Amino acid sequence: MGKDYFRTASPFWTGLIGFGLVLLTMATFAPDKIPWYLGKVGGLGRYMGTEKPELTWYLFLATIVIHVAEAAYAYMLCCRFDLTSSATKKWTFQTLLFGVASLSLLRKYKPQAE
Repeated sequence: MGKDYFRTASPFWTGLIGFGLVLLTMATFAPDKIPWYLGKVGGLGRYMGTEKPELTWYLFLATIVIHVAEAAYAYMLCCRFDLTSSATKKWTFQTLLFGVASLSLLRKYKPQAE
């Protein structure tokens, strides 16, 4: 029987990473739709998407590959720690979305010997 261990990642990091993922996606596929009120950060996204589209595309692809690899590693750790199916799904999905912010919490887990 597995353990039902799960912790949500910090709201600060999930917000920051989520914002970055949305901004990168917009810069890749619709740089002209990045809102003006994002200021210099939005301006950077618009610049990257319009002036450096190939680099932006490679950054987008690399981000996907890294997050998928982190999620696979989280799944492997959950199996190694003998976590429940429910906990494993939560860790894998959270790590897919928020990467290292989630994975660092899972790596700190120390299973108790029974």
